[in-house]
This record gives sequence, structure tokens and C-alpha cells, in this order.
Amino acid sequence: MVAANDHGPTDNLRRLRRTGGWIASKLASHGQAGSTIVTLALVLGCALAIAPAGCAATRADAATATPLGAVKSALDKAIKILGDQQMPIAQRRRELRQIAEGNLDLTRMAQAAMGVHWDQLSPAERTQYVPLFAAFIETAYLDQIQDYVKLRIEVSGEKLGGPRHALVFATVLQPDQPPIPITFVLENRGDHWLVYDVQVEDISMVENYRAQFDRVIREHGIKYLMSRLKQKQAQLEALLGQTTADSRH
Repeated sequence: MVAANDHGPTDNLRRLRRTGGWIASKLASHGQAGSTIVTLALVLGCALAIAPAGCAATRADAATATPLGAVKSALDKAIKILGDQQMPIAQRRRELRQIAEGNLDLTRMAQAAMGVHWDQLSPAERTQYVPLFAAFIETAYLDQIQDYVKLRIEVSGEKLGGPRHALVFATVLQPDQPPIPITFVLENRGDHWLVYDVQVEDISMVENYRAQFDRVIREHGIKYLMSRLKQKQAQLEALLGQTTADSRH
């Protein structure tokens, strides 16, 4: 594993909170760990690998592409969708979700977010939990995409940690806001790169979720956590089910 570099001043997270749409869904009122990073990180991270379909590059191309090249190509695709105000929001959400589901390592992220409590889940509960976790994080960014129409991203470099792991460094640029450095953590799966964490100031999105989930579980139990995740799944279905009558913000 390669470690992320220190990219900026200590007020980056406060600035991220002020960024349009930076209000991520939370499971309960148990602190803000995780909610400060999630929305923008997932909007950006949803496209960090070469898409399995509908993309000019093929999986064979991805096998030889650098992580930085893959990120640049995919972010261009995501930003184009985010900024297309002629496309109904519901359609933009569906297209971003397709990118996310093909390119995020959701199983790995879900297990890491559950932490030590993963061993307490039965095989059936694990099977149920992973898609619930996916719906939870997808809701966090898909609900806010109208706030990122003026988003610009500059990819500045990469750092390899052997043939399978890499960091890609980028900067988020928005009008009247200081630049925000983001680090994406990727793994090569042989024919494509997958993102499995996003970091702001070396603060891990997955680790923040783990702390948040741990607190909820210790105070209310795993069943309570699962019930709240199911609510987020229903919210996601509602977001994706909106028709073209949805407003084009």
C-alpha cells in the first residue's frame, strides 16, 4: 500500500463542507465523521476506472493505461454528465450510477466500512449488506449532482505502489472557492483499475465510514444499522425512478 501525500492546509474539510452540495446522508445523528468527505468524493470517485462499456477505451486498453491516464479519461466523462443541464437529473443519476457500479470496488469498501463487525455478520447478512452499503453511498452523491455543474478537476500526478496499487492526485476547482486536493486510491485487477478509497488531507472516506458505522452499531446494534441502510436504498430507488419531468436545475 502506498501512503497519500499531505496536500494542503487543515481547513480543507471545512471548505469542503461549504462546497455546494456537501451535505452527505448520515445514518444517525452520531457525529459528522464521514459525512464531510462523502458526497464530492463519490461524485468524483464513481468514474475512476475505465468503464467496462460505453467508453472509447476497452478493457485491453486499460490493462496498459497508467492510473493517471485512466483517471483523466474517466473524470472527463463524469464531469460531462454532471454539467449537461439539458439532460434530466434522473437520467444523469442513472448514467453516473452505471459508471460507479462498474468501477468502484463496492464489496471491498463495504467490508472495510464494517470493520471488526464484519465477522459478526452471517453469510446471508453479508450478501444483504453489500448492496445496501452501495445504495447508501450512491444516494449520498446522486442526491447532490445538481450542485456540481460548474465543477472542474485537474489531475496532477500519480504514485505507484508496485504493479497493482496506485495513488492519483487531483485538485477540485469551483468558482469563488480555494482549490481542494483529493487523493484517489486504486488497485489494478489485471485488466482494469478500481477505486477503493478517496482521501482528503490523508483522511480516508472508508475509515470515516468505519468510525461512523462502529458508533451506530455499538450504541444501537447491527440490526439498526441495516434498517437505516434499507431506508437509504429506498431513497436511491426514488431518486433513480424520477422521470424526465424532474427539474433540470
